[in-house]
Amino acid sequence: MKNRLLFFIFLFFLFSCAQKNRIELKTDEASGVNLLQFLISNKPFLLLKYENKDDSALLKEFIDLTISSFRKYIDFEEAWIKQGLGTIQLEYKGDLYSLYFEIGTFVLSQFQNDLFKYGIIEIEWNEVLKKLLKKQGQRYPQLKEIREKFFMIPDIDGLLKKYKLEDKELREVYAYTVRFLLKEIYFVSLQEIFSRPKRYYRLEEINTYFYRVVIMPETIEFVRYVLGKFGRGKMVELSYRDFSKEDWKKITGEEIHETELDFTKQIEGKNFSGVYNNEQFVNEMDGYLKLYNSTTKKVLFTR
Repeated sequence: MKNRLLFFIFLFFLFSCAQKNRIELKTDEASGVNLLQFLISNKPFLLLKYENKDDSALLKEFIDLTISSFRKYIDFEEAWIKQGLGTIQLEYKGDLYSLYFEIGTFVLSQFQNDLFKYGIIEIEWNEVLKKLLKKQGQRYPQLKEIREKFFMIPDIDGLLKKYKLEDKELREVYAYTVRFLLKEIYFVSLQEIFSRPKRYYRLEEINTYFYRVVIMPETIEFVRYVLGKFGRGKMVELSYRDFSKEDWKKITGEEIHETELDFTKQIEGKNFSGVYNNEQFVNEMDGYLKLYNSTTKKVLFTR
């Protein structure tokens, strides 16, 4: 009897949570615009407009996965209610990546450290896309095409597709790119990025060559490194603060220059396998990385 009572209490709790936070789909009768709402405690957190009603199932799944992907880093729902941050109003125009970034920067708006904020968004974007492809891939074949736009640079994405990289090899492509940047002296110091984040992290520039082949790979690999070495708790603690050498030392137990040195040593000493031992692939990949880094030093000097 006691176990049955506990079971019903558990079901009631799940039902209450589902009612508290939920997604609603509707069409505005006057304008004919389709609307998706994500509600927190019956109040609109997210309002998304979209034209094609056939995208409803895709967007509902996408928003659900997107919101869930950030919960491991921040209790944004509690923060949103307490601070009264208002409703984020967006429009879907066929670009899930940009939509994910807009939502991510809003959800993580309390994070002061842009490197960690953008790194989390990039890493979680890839995870959300994989899950979305598994759940909705047959119904929405365009998801496979989005998944193949790994760098969002046609030449490099075409090369990765040509050699049919496995998941592990795709995961390592960012580390390979960072090693190339270190070798060719295109690498931007992490202390420089931490100290002047607005030079490198601008929402309107996430599709530029400079961001795609320099800032994004460095950011993703460093966030992975910090998560592996210091854990999520310390990274989140650092994320809430503007960067300072004193805070870094206090929270991690080591100087930032020691951390950066260890990170670069790990990248330089990394043993790549599979396609990275294919001389033809390496030559082609390096050729494209040189091509798309041809303006990197000019961009850095300008900034």
